[in-house]
Amino acid sequence: MNILFRCDASTQIGLGHLMRCQTLAQSFESEGHKCFFVCKEYPEQLHRMASPRFETSVIPSDFGQIDDALACKDICRKKNITLVVVDNYGLDSQWESLIKETAPILCIDDLANRNHDCRILIDSNFYHNASTRYQGLVPSDCKQLLGPRYALIRDEFYNSKKVSIPDAPQALQVFCFFGGTDPTGETLRLLEELNSGKPIEGLHFQIVFTKANSKYAEVRSFSDNNLYTLQLSPTSIAELMSECHLYLGSGGTITWERMCLGLTGIVISVADNQVRSAEDLAAEKLLYYAGRSQDIQYSNIVEELLKLTSNRDKIRMMSSHCQSVVGKIRAHEILNILRE
Repeated sequence: MNILFRCDASTQIGLGHLMRCQTLAQSFESEGHKCFFVCKEYPEQLHRMASPRFETSVIPSDFGQIDDALACKDICRKKNITLVVVDNYGLDSQWESLIKETAPILCIDDLANRNHDCRILIDSNFYHNASTRYQGLVPSDCKQLLGPRYALIRDEFYNSKKVSIPDAPQALQVFCFFGGTDPTGETLRLLEELNSGKPIEGLHFQIVFTKANSKYAEVRSFSDNNLYTLQLSPTSIAELMSECHLYLGSGGTITWERMCLGLTGIVISVADNQVRSAEDLAAEKLLYYAGRSQDIQYSNIVEELLKLTSNRDKIRMMSSHCQSVVGKIRAHEILNILRE
């Protein structure tokens, strides 16, 4: 099969849509299928962060849904596309109704705020009302794959060792990440708190960021010390994460990757669509939810992390719980549904 992925990446949009599409594309590729990407060309050129082995076509950033769909249909015909995967908050049933004339559609979404015209819908987020969120928004014959059982997780996380919590007094490593673009500047805010001179014992922070970070220059001005280590796009996120014991960062795609390894901790929402899932996960004792980024103080966050170091059995229990709820959707499962 030839499969087309339609997603975007920019400082405002972030990298999550591109990364989870690439994860699914790698799964299809491993089963012998060929994948292509179509992205809007934003000034930051973040679509270039997709793996070079996937051919990427760019379309103008000012295209509306109809022009977008017509451009994608043309690519579908040229590439003999037999399945289209769309992961884009700006596209809905208007776009999908035009595209489905060419190939069946798999939609990846987590907002449940607009109509879709697709054969399959994947929303791997955790919600207490997951079974009813898309009621009236998708066709009656649409197959809905809902919840972390259908998470889009890279193989490296399944193949890495799981998190192991050491006994006291060994310091706990805290994996910190606020998304590829960190639109609200949380990495910088955390660094400023860690350099405030307040005593912090029993914790060491592994602070992960990318060149797409909204405060990249400011973050790069800091140097490693005995309290934290800066990790610029580490070679293996999974390997680094598996060596850590607690998480501090945003929600989003990384939620299921860290939970797959058993890494629990404190989540701060940096976008509106991260709030409800974080609240529901916290209610199930899968994480601690601190609130929206604009409402929190990092001095309080550090205090909460310090409290956690004294209750390591609870961290172990939450770690095990995290691992138990996460699965993985594989390419052959999707193809089997399309054949039904």
